[in-house]
Amino acid sequence: MHPVDVILMLEEEFRAFQPGFAQNGFHVRFVVIAFKENKAVRLFIQRIQCGRYALRVMLELAQSDSAVYMPLPLIAEKQGISEKYLESILAVLSKAKLLDAVRGKGGGYRLSKPAKEYTAFEVLSLTEGTLAPVTCLERGQQCENAVNCRTLPLWQGLDQVIAAYLCSYTLADLTREEKPQPKRRRTKT
Repeated sequence: MHPVDVILMLEEEFRAFQPGFAQNGFHVRFVVIAFKENKAVRLFIQRIQCGRYALRVMLELAQSDSAVYMPLPLIAEKQGISEKYLESILAVLSKAKLLDAVRGKGGGYRLSKPAKEYTAFEVLSLTEGTLAPVTCLERGQQCENAVNCRTLPLWQGLDQVIAAYLCSYTLADLTREEKPQPKRRRTKT
């Protein structure tokens, strides 16, 4: 069984677990499956919530009238995010040209291109800096053990699975009325 299939199968169980985990101050983004002696072991990779908020903001803007600029206070209110924190997220998104921004009366933020042209990967990797499951796969990192590391192929494969999965969802997919279905890849048996 492919790790992506296992991750998707555990999605409901993870959702039931996540609220209690978040109450303790942890913010979980990915459930990662490792195989040890034919048993799936759940590992939780903790990430900060900036990327999650950025994705929520992008979805809010994708659902609004694309010709109208949405003011920062309105976005903050709708998403339950402090204006100061939201301002820092919007600055990153605007600087990367994902958003158009106008200051002053009638100003605010809107998407700079159609929602179907943004991927979840683009938004998350921009705001998180990296989505690599281990430090040695982050840009600019050189692992001194890479030549002899027996787990490196596992982490590289997981990194590719995460990227492919997040690239498979656009903002347009996530704004649809019906809940987006996990996009599964066929595996060879």
